[in-house]
This record gives sequence, C-alpha cells and structure tokens, in this order.
Amino acid sequence: MWFSQRYGHKPIRTKLQIEEMDNELRAGLWNMIYASYNWDSMRDFYSVYYDEFFKDIMADFFKKPVIGRLNPDDVFKFFSKWFIDKASWDEIYSFIEFLLSISRDDVLNSGEFQELSDGINKILEQEISGYRLVNGKFVPITNEVEIEEIEQAQLPKNRWKTVSEHISTAVDQAFRRKKPDYRNAIKEAISAVESACRIITGNNKATLGQALKTLEKAGVKLHPAYQEGFSRLYGYTSDEDGIRHGGIDMAQVSFEDAKFMIVACSAFVNYLKAQSK
Repeated sequence: MWFSQRYGHKPIRTKLQIEEMDNELRAGLWNMIYASYNWDSMRDFYSVYYDEFFKDIMADFFKKPVIGRLNPDDVFKFFSKWFIDKASWDEIYSFIEFLLSISRDDVLNSGEFQELSDGINKILEQEISGYRLVNGKFVPITNEVEIEEIEQAQLPKNRWKTVSEHISTAVDQAFRRKKPDYRNAIKEAISAVESACRIITGNNKATLGQALKTLEKAGVKLHPAYQEGFSRLYGYTSDEDGIRHGGIDMAQVSFEDAKFMIVACSAFVNYLKAQSK
C-alpha cells in the first residue's frame, strides 16, 4: 500500500469489479499482453506468421475487411487505441479470450502461453476483478447473491455494529490491491459469526463453539447440521493446527479459501440476524 492509500488520500478498492473495469485493471491487462506478445519485436521482424495472426484478429474478431499484407504499425495503433480508449469491459475480456484461442506455437509457445495466463490472473487478483482466467476462458469468481450477502452483513445497524466491522475488515484484508491477507480475512469472517452469537446469547466471553450450543435458549433454533458445520469451521480456524494459531502455512491459504469463508460467514450472520428478531 503506497503513501496516498495509507493516509487516505486515495481510496482503497474493496468491491469486486463485476461488469466494470477501472483504468488500473485495463492498463494492467494491456501491459501484460503487450509484454507477452512482444509487439515491438513483431514489428521489427514481421513475418508471414505474424501477418496471418493479425489477419485472423482483424477478420474474425473485429470483422474488418482484410486486403493484402497488413502494416504492423497500423495494426498495432488500431489495437492499442481500441483496447485503451474505446473497448468496453466485456469486449476486453472477449478480445483476450479470442487472442488466446488463436495463439499458435509460432506466436506463443506453451510456456509463454501459460506465463501469460498466470500473469493475467495475477493482474485480475491484484486489481480486484470479479473474474479469473480458466483454460482460456474468463469465469466469475462470485455472483450477485454472494455479493448481496456480504453487503447485507456489512450494514452497521445498532447492536450488530461489531459484526459488520468484522465482515468489512475481512473484505478489506482479502480484496486489497497490495498484499492481501487471506489468513486474517478468514479470522475476521469467523469472528463476525462469533460476535453475532455473543450478541444473541448475551455472553460476551463465549467462544463460537460455546455460543452455538446456547443459541436455542436465546430464541434461535438452529438446525443441528448448521451447528455442526460452523463448529467445524470454527475448529478449522481456531484449533492448534488452525489458522488462528498459525498451524496452516500462509501459502496454503488462498483467495478462494478467504472468499468462501467471507461469503459463508456473511450468509450465516444474516440468517442469525433474521432468526433473532
């Protein structure tokens, strides 16, 4: 996190980019493609292979008429102008999918193809995109229902303020651009559930495992499967081999782990709120 973000001069994005693309994400994707395909080298050593490659793009993706040998400088200017200034968010994702689908060995070898795919996913994660590249296709990593659950759980209403703070902190830890902290995101997510259970039972010192067992006395009848499920999740985070005690190596905790816990805990918090009214 750089100076301007540390001290609040530039807001930190915590909301997933779904059906949108800010300038940072657009630039990151362009720079990754530019570097991977080495367009400067293509222009200097233009060949029949590159000519066919560009013709495929112009004819099949942009639906432009193609006559004779293409001028690489003109093609490059067209691509960059369109990508940076004109294309919508979905057109950019479609363009990258198409680009990968026609990248033959004479343009990108298998190692370079994988490196590009990994690089694109790194940019998507860094810039908080709601999509990831899987086998050459962009797929959503979340959906509107999950987002609604998270946003609902973050609403800072009266006695649930500490719960919403835990969820908001979890989101910030998992979705920050620079150095996301998935371990602490998971801690905060399960702490939100623990906090909700403490509020409902009136026992501010109870662990989640203890509070889950006394919810019914406080008017919340919890299905045994729910109780068992969250007891196990709490164990995953809190026992001596769990996340809270450092028993799980940081490298083993992924974005997918953190996202699952945030969504699951947000949904359960919302369920508890509804049941305790």
